[in-house]
Parts: sequence; structure tokens; C-alpha cells
Amino acid sequence: MRKALLLTVIVSLPLSYTVSLPAQEPSNHTMTLLNEARIQAKQLSSQKQYHLTIEKSDFGAYKVEYQLALVPQGIASVDDRVASLGTMSVMKSERPIHRVIKGTLARNVLTNKLAPISGYITVLLAKDVSVDDVTQTTGLEVVTSYAGTQLAVLKVADDADILLAAKKVKDSGLVVQTKIEVLDVVYEAY
Repeated sequence: MRKALLLTVIVSLPLSYTVSLPAQEPSNHTMTLLNEARIQAKQLSSQKQYHLTIEKSDFGAYKVEYQLALVPQGIASVDDRVASLGTMSVMKSERPIHRVIKGTLARNVLTNKLAPISGYITVLLAKDVSVDDVTQTTGLEVVTSYAGTQLAVLKVADDADILLAAKKVKDSGLVVQTKIEVLDVVYEAY
């Protein structure tokens, strides 16, 4: 009776495969293989599957939050507060922002954490280019330049759009790389 039932068993795994058994009485080894395959199938079917969706960033790993504003907690209404960020409150803005300036919120698309934009752009200067060449061309102010390196930090005017300023610096051909600085927490204590 049992011989006819154990001809073929199909085990569904991420890659399906078939275990074929002879039409005679199965050996202990065959039964062990069959049981192991059933256990593996149960374990795989009980594992949770996670789908990670990462939205497109505006710069680096950050997406600008045009609908959110950062205000001091003392003047923020508790009812309208979306989140707290240190001594500041994150509020839903009544009208979306049109310029990305110092203090504009950006969300890290990998960690989903909010952080304000500092207003600084770090640049890697092209070979034989001085930081003065970049400031004369772009109108940005030098915060610091690191002697012996091609690295410099530039400050964008308080009312200037940081994304446009970074694009202007990059398009000038005087720099190899630009990075908009975000005041994000890189490491967290647990």
C-alpha cells in the first residue's frame, strides 16, 4: 500500500526540486532525506520576507523634506508637532518650501532619520585648482581649506539655494566632488 504513495515528492523551496523515490519500500536513509527536506521546507516557509524600498534621493543619501519645517520648541504648538529634534520641533509646513537653505530638513533614505542641512558644501578641488579660483567663480565663502590637501569647505549665503549652489560648483569644472553637509547623527549609542 505504501509503495504506491511514495513515488514522487515535490518540495517547494526558493528553487523547486523533486525527490524521486523508488517504488519499493523506502530505506531508512531515503526516509531521513525526505524528513530533512520537509523540515527545510517548513523552515523556509516560516521565515519572514522583507521588501526594502529606498526612494530616490535629492543629493547623496538624502531626500529634502519640502513639507516639513524646523522651529524652536518654545514657539511650537504641541498639537502640530510631528517630531522632536533636540531642542527643535519638526512641524508640518502650511506651504511647501521652494528653496533649500540652511536649516532645511532632509531625510536619510537609508536610516529614515531627519536632519537639518548645515549650509556648507565640502569640495574636492581638481588638480592645480586653488580654493580662491572656486570662490571667485561661484561667489561662495571659504570656511576652511586643509593645507596639503585638495579639500575645502565652502559656505552658501543664508538665502541661497544649497542644491543650486552645489550644482554650480560641480558644473564649474573646478572641483572633482561636492558634498552637501547634513547635521545627521552618524553613530548612535545603544
